[in-house]
Amino acid sequence: MQVKTDRLVDWLRSARRLNGLHLDVMTQAFDLDGGLSAGQLELAWRARQEVLILSAELFLRENGVPYLESYDVVEHTSSVLEALEGVSGDRAAEVWEMRLRAAPTDAAELVADIRRTLDFCGERLGVTSVGSRGATIRAWADSLRLLREVAQDLGVAQSEQWYLRDESAAADHLDWYDEVMAVVEAEAVGGDAARRLGADSAER
Repeated sequence: MQVKTDRLVDWLRSARRLNGLHLDVMTQAFDLDGGLSAGQLELAWRARQEVLILSAELFLRENGVPYLESYDVVEHTSSVLEALEGVSGDRAAEVWEMRLRAAPTDAAELVADIRRTLDFCGERLGVTSVGSRGATIRAWADSLRLLREVAQDLGVAQSEQWYLRDESAAADHLDWYDEVMAVVEAEAVGGDAARRLGADSAER
């Protein structure tokens, strides 16, 4: 019984960290989109750098590959990429090259580079949500809902901060997940600046 409990606790910790990564990706997606829309290209490039490493982390997490986490950015990045190299030397080399690449001085080239980076994260690292701000919101919400439902079943999610579904609520009441999905639908209608500006650059 103790072994089973320990495994559940380990799963919760891992799921919580995974959800945290999805939250970080979502945050950077907003910075990326906002930076491009406002012409703040330095902000957009910094967000691109963060999304790249976060995608490598998600790849490792999804494949059960351990790595040493650190509050020091340099140590943390090195640990992530060393772990990635142990799984795929080609992917690790590509991430290193993109991470160390200087930001293009031409705005159109910078936007194109960001687009290529997001494509790499989706196609080579399997983190498909990074290509759309709405998709990053959905990925975060889905992982959070799973985490909270399991935690509720285990009796460790009694705090109101968990925003668990209220089964006694009226049928037309929107819970937190429904509200988030409404935002995702709105994002789908509005589109993402990264995708939109990328298309504009291509047309030029």
